[in-house]
Amino acid sequence: MNREEYEFEAERERRRYSREQRRLLEKKKKQQKIILLIMIVLVVLLIGIIIFMMIKSGKKDDDTFSDNVKKVSPTDTASGNNEKDSTPTPTDLPSPTPTPNYLTIKNDYTTLDEQDFIKIDLLTPNRWSRGGEKLETVKHIVVHYVGNPNTTAANNRNFFENLKTTHEASRSAHFIVGIEGEVLQIIPLNEWSYASNQQNVDSINIEVCHPDASGKFTEKTYDSLTHLINVLLDIYHLPEENIIRHYDVTGKICPKYYVEHEDEWLQLKKDAINYVK
Repeated sequence: MNREEYEFEAERERRRYSREQRRLLEKKKKQQKIILLIMIVLVVLLIGIIIFMMIKSGKKDDDTFSDNVKKVSPTDTASGNNEKDSTPTPTDLPSPTPTPNYLTIKNDYTTLDEQDFIKIDLLTPNRWSRGGEKLETVKHIVVHYVGNPNTTAANNRNFFENLKTTHEASRSAHFIVGIEGEVLQIIPLNEWSYASNQQNVDSINIEVCHPDASGKFTEKTYDSLTHLINVLLDIYHLPEENIIRHYDVTGKICPKYYVEHEDEWLQLKKDAINYVK
């Protein structure tokens, strides 16, 4: 891809991203209005219930008590004994611990500094590559290729960092995997990265370096990538089908080799699922 094509693609990505931001903002405002309306209804209902209970509890039992109100538990026996029946009810029994999944896990992670094969080198906060939008839920891991043959992870990290000055495009990823298998984390896991258009809102993005124009990853790169994906799958409890390509989001031929060779992509996902150190 030459410079002119790259700048055209970058500008188109930026415009798509801006449109998506506006759409998400409008959607969020609508959701907030609905939530506010629901809260108002619930408050009104709660006030009504409280008033009803106060009126009910204020009534005295003329046949038995003249001065006091006796509160009886729903579990009291017919004889008026306040001791509970010794037979356990379903609510007395311990409930099984639910298996966590990506729909229930809140994304509180920031960095993977406990993983010794990953180097943390976060970008400086800026609107072009690290805007700081909160990534509240992770549903996908998206794999990309850098498109610049024989560049290193550090080279691409510097490109993303320099966007705060050059303003060429809005681009970044959470991780970059290099030709020698080096892995850089450059965006916190609880923030958006700018790589997958509308999928940025719920995805961890990984840019992968490659030695030539075919886009095929080196053995060291492949090993580090599958290791990284395996770690992320474990953290977010994602199934295999939630490992996707940039191509699966927008139709862009990215990562090139693994779009043109579907069997290799399916094998990569299996190797990530079954990765063993």
